[in-house]
Amino acid sequence: MRNFTIIGIIIIFSILILSGCNKDETKIRAKNIDGFSRIENVTVGPVSFGTLSVGETTSYKAITEGTHNVSWKWPTGTGMDDKVTISGTGKYTLNVTTLGVSLVKD
Repeated sequence: MRNFTIIGIIIIFSILILSGCNKDETKIRAKNIDGFSRIENVTVGPVSFGTLSVGETTSYKAITEGTHNVSWKWPTGTGMDDKVTISGTGKYTLNVTTLGVSLVKD
C-alpha cells in the first residue's frame, strides 16, 4: 500500500511539472547556410545573433509573433535588410546567406 502511495505522488508530481512547461513560446534561431563566408551582425527585430561562421547554427531565442526587420552584413561591410513574418507559436530557423534570408518553421 505504501508503494502505491509513493508511486501516485511521483506520478502527480511529474504531471504537474510537465503541464507547467510553456509549449506556446515562440523562438527563433539563425543558421548560416552560405558555404563561403561568415555573416556578421545578424538581427531579427530586437533579437541579435552576432556573427555566424560558415555552417553555424545558434541556440533558440525568444521572439514575438509578427513582422520583423532582419539585417546582416557581409564581411566586406555591405549591409543587407529584409523582413520576415512569424505567425504562430513554435520554433523557427532563419536561414541566412550573404544574399538573402528564408524563414522555416521547425
